[in-house]
Amino acid sequence: MRYNRSVPKDQTDVHGGTFVADLLKWFDGNKRPMPWRENRTPYSVWISEMMLQQTQVKTAIPYFERWMQVFPSVEELARAPVERVLKIWEGLGYYSRARNVHRAAQLIVSEHGGGLPECYESLLSLPGVGSYSAGAICSIAFNQPTPAADGNVARVVARVQKRRERGEALKGSAREVVGRWMTDAVAVDEANGGGKACGSLTEALMELGATICTPRTPLCSTCPVQSHCLAYRTNTVEKFPRLSLRPKTRTRLFNAVILESTAGVLVRQRQTGVVNAEFWELPNLEVVGRDPFEGQTPFCTVRHSITTSRIQLNVHRFPKAEGKLRAVEAFLNGREVWAGADKLKELPFTGAHRKVLTLLENSGWRE
Repeated sequence: MRYNRSVPKDQTDVHGGTFVADLLKWFDGNKRPMPWRENRTPYSVWISEMMLQQTQVKTAIPYFERWMQVFPSVEELARAPVERVLKIWEGLGYYSRARNVHRAAQLIVSEHGGGLPECYESLLSLPGVGSYSAGAICSIAFNQPTPAADGNVARVVARVQKRRERGEALKGSAREVVGRWMTDAVAVDEANGGGKACGSLTEALMELGATICTPRTPLCSTCPVQSHCLAYRTNTVEKFPRLSLRPKTRTRLFNAVILESTAGVLVRQRQTGVVNAEFWELPNLEVVGRDPFEGQTPFCTVRHSITTSRIQLNVHRFPKAEGKLRAVEAFLNGREVWAGADKLKELPFTGAHRKVLTLLENSGWRE
């Protein structure tokens, strides 16, 4: 679609000119190919938005493609056991998203006839859908003038308008600004006889923040809305947005044990209501005080992060462990089961424990 740059004077952005029309014209010719932009449906928009929370596009793409093969409709997703859903999400992180998507699918089928709600407030009632996600879904899937401001969008707004807020305050201001730009998008639709400018504006702002108006070394020389940007005009782009204070991180040490027998490897499922609930793991304990394996060389060490925790997982291997369970009794809680190679591949494990199992398999443990 070619976008007409002439919008009513009272519909222009706060700097005058045609910010929205310029941005939409750029997006129309420069948007990256993504699987959720092909054969777009409200279901595919919803799933992509859930996957893209705190996840880069390049990471989400293969997960989205696999997801849509396994769960091509909300009805099939709703019918699936949660363990199957977690398995398909395995490795994508922030696993509460997968459980929320599964619960939301069941509500969509039972309370909305299998169709994703078009109403912003109804979307907010679904597990895992907040103000940003609801705004993005309403605008992209249904072309409604509902603002959505993630980190990329907030950064664009901060620079274009030299906003001084930080963090959530900035996102709140960004939603208000994007709401005004949505009015411009409606005017663009009216001028062009189309019906997708609201959704295109949401995606264009995200795309601009991800590819041009980046956190570091933004590509201002190629920015399609350079003439509208106050920070660029005043040579202060690097000062916006103002950074929020980062929460303090802490380092935590865990030991995990690989207990092997002719029946397989001893694993257990995490309980409901805890971090990574319902995923499977190797028996493990956080080290408090003296490390019982101090001085011993672990089979492997895996490092990963959960919110503000930087975790080191030292893994110790016990082949032929049938007679050694008492030696690691503190690691066991009675929920463990023996799982062979095929079962280990079927069960959903968190990223860190899946890495350990891959290393174990590569070591030839089944031989």
